[in-house]
Amino acid sequence: MKYSIDVLLENNEKFSTFLNTKIREFNNEHSIHHKNVRKKDQYNL
Repeated sequence: MKYSIDVLLENNEKFSTFLNTKIREFNNEHSIHHKNVRKKDQYNL
């Protein structure tokens, strides 16, 4: 099986937002520390 990986040097806001959301969801699910910090931040706005 052959793979092709392209590297883009320009910013892609849509992908960046997607990736940020996925990382946040993962951290909320797997890291109690992240989850607790975000709960605290939510109430301090």
